[in-house]
Amino acid sequence: RLRTIYGELYELESNDSLHSRLASDIIDFSDLRKLQKPFVGENPYFAETIVRGRWHWMVGSQGTGKTAALSNLVDEVESGGAPIIYHFFRADVPRWRSVENAIRSLAAQMEKLFPMFAGEERTAIARLRGLLARYDEAWNRANELRESAEQENVSKPEGVEERSLGLLPLTIVFDGCDIVGLD
Repeated sequence: RLRTIYGELYELESNDSLHSRLASDIIDFSDLRKLQKPFVGENPYFAETIVRGRWHWMVGSQGTGKTAALSNLVDEVESGGAPIIYHFFRADVPRWRSVENAIRSLAAQMEKLFPMFAGEERTAIARLRGLLARYDEAWNRANELRESAEQENVSKPEGVEERSLGLLPLTIVFDGCDIVGLD
């Protein structure tokens, strides 16, 4: 514990403790994702993909390959170095079926990707909201800076990657939302 000269009290935890807490909150979907291999491409049985602003919904009957397609999307985004968080709801796996566990896992994934955006929120939903809000604020600021530099014809420094400039969007994937009534 740390008490400031103003009387504020803070709980400190070691990096090992933080990483073990995050690791225990993050749900491992690697076995499910391995079952979705190989992915063979578009399935003609998908009803449609609905796009509304920055949101995309993949709609189709059970067994049409939505999980395989979303698992492939996760692989592609991760291999491209862009940030992604995800949850696959499953009725037969109690931990995966829980909305609260999903929120806790998503918040831990965000905090692992962006420890600089961690806050002091206590509940998982508040933590996730705070992390997403701080990411969104940084994303907007980075885009403002990029647009300003483009208007002034300032090129990015040699060797600086787009990722380091914070220009890659965060992707959030949910699968099986109908299982928990989120459809």
